[in-house]
Amino acid sequence: MAGVLKIIEEYYLKNPDKLAVISNNEELTYKDLYFGSISFANYLNKLNIKEKSKVVIRANNDIDFWCVFFGSMLKRITLIIIDDSLPTSSLKDIYDSYDNISLIISNNIEDKNICNIISFSEIKKAVNEGYLDKYNSFFDIEDDDITNIIYTTGTTGKAKGVCWSYSYLWYSNFLPGCIPYFEDSIAVLIGKLNHTFGLGMGVSLLLRNSSFVHFNGLNDVDEFYNQINKYNVTSLVIPPSAMAYLSMVSYDKLTELSNKVRLIELAGEKLTKSTENQ
Repeated sequence: MAGVLKIIEEYYLKNPDKLAVISNNEELTYKDLYFGSISFANYLNKLNIKEKSKVVIRANNDIDFWCVFFGSMLKRITLIIIDDSLPTSSLKDIYDSYDNISLIISNNIEDKNICNIISFSEIKKAVNEGYLDKYNSFFDIEDDDITNIIYTTGTTGKAKGVCWSYSYLWYSNFLPGCIPYFEDSIAVLIGKLNHTFGLGMGVSLLLRNSSFVHFNGLNDVDEFYNQINKYNVTSLVIPPSAMAYLSMVSYDKLTELSNKVRLIELAGEKLTKSTENQ
């Protein structure tokens, strides 16, 4: 079994009902994450998706993304992660750039003109129903296997792929002391999952047995504070521009929050002079 999922298994056995991820008002425990990942890997078997093939996923805020992320490793699949809003024409360019893309996970019906697609509702059904007794052929991952290709837009406005090998994912996200999070911490993470910051921080938190509330962006400030109060958040992982926006909306509320949490980490984008002044 892939090493990262062995870590998730240890956390599940230790405290199965501990929250792993909260997103879109849905909760995923470590038990859900562990068995959901195995169920997704077995679902790929059912679909006859072969080892070392590639699967594209439109990264929205769906909580089952994490079961897809870890489950793909069990099948030795390269997961290509793209922005949910990427036009189908741009997805076609990505599809034409690679061999062995077998499947697209997408709610965009136009994508079916490119390749076989399954929707996130089908993923949720597969994860919840499970295929534990039907398939169990998993593969050992090699250090140089490409586990993820992340298509970010960054400052150029054009999609560009960032490759993560298994060894990179493991050593960059699980070295003790890389970031000061603890098993009892609950963080808020603001960042898109098709960016190395949002995805990398999410993986790092899970591999440290932490819990986090995920937001793709800061679109609803009231909901942001509601989630912080509901889950007694102890840490913020937030881009500088989002922090500046919170300060502009309500400086007093932000000051109260800053005094309450253990840690605020500004990351994910360059700190510009205007943002620093805000």
